[in-house]
Amino acid sequence: MCNNKVAYLRISNRGAGIATLIANQKFSVNLPANLRSRGACNITVVDGIVAVTTINAVNIMKNELGVLSNIPMNGFNCETPAGTNNFMSMNNQVLFQCDLSAFAQLDGTTGLVSNQMTNPRSFYCSGLPERIEFERYEVDAGTIAGLTLNNYLSFTLKIDFIDDE
Repeated sequence: MCNNKVAYLRISNRGAGIATLIANQKFSVNLPANLRSRGACNITVVDGIVAVTTINAVNIMKNELGVLSNIPMNGFNCETPAGTNNFMSMNNQVLFQCDLSAFAQLDGTTGLVSNQMTNPRSFYCSGLPERIEFERYEVDAGTIAGLTLNNYLSFTLKIDFIDDE
């Protein structure tokens, strides 16, 4: 018999509980004790935002903008490092992608653009890590690369534990 329990977890790059791994790019947070070691779960990213400061007369538009994570996802990514050409070479790490329409409108002007997640994303996870690492990424003229920005990013996860008693 299935007895699922749902928990929501909001994560951002601000606050005392956040550790900076790479300045203005990669961060980590320890999971609350009651979310650790609970086994398999289905995760839905219900909202997400990556803020970007635009600069007057400078175009910094990206092909893709989003957040990567170390949460184990049941899936693969064909955008693997050059020369590998192998789906199995890395697990999918893309937590969410942003809608860039507001960014496109304001690129080249001065301002702060809040790029919202495009669509909720769901995936199966065999078990949550003790520490969630997350970072901004961009796709500009190639494959996924880290993006260093001194701006806000946040996301909310809906975690549905499977057969939790």
